[in-house]
Amino acid sequence: MKNLFEQFGGEQAVILVVKEFYERILIDPELSPFFIGIDLSALQRKQKWFITSILMSSTEGTASYMERAHRKLVRKKGLNENHFDKAIAHLDMATQNAKIEQEPREKLIMSAKLLKHAVLGNT
Repeated sequence: MKNLFEQFGGEQAVILVVKEFYERILIDPELSPFFIGIDLSALQRKQKWFITSILMSSTEGTASYMERAHRKLVRKKGLNENHFDKAIAHLDMATQNAKIEQEPREKLIMSAKLLKHAVLGNT
């Protein structure tokens, strides 16, 4: 039986989803300002790690990392719940467009949603 990472489509599927996710984010007028001056290659590597970690069920420390990684965006640029929800919607659409199977897609989206309070510093 395949694990969730394999059901998702492995590394190539993760790369495809991450690529489309950032393409969607960067054309979103509400989200793109958060990414001005950001090293997108480094960010995509981190997102790839994040998705892979969720699918491999190795998420220890993820919440504290996400809080630290987004702290300045919350405090200085006003990242809020609406922005978070839009980003999740873009991630969901990216997985759907990549034809990811339902179970790993739902696991990824559910796990990402559970990090809302950590990302927004409400832990």
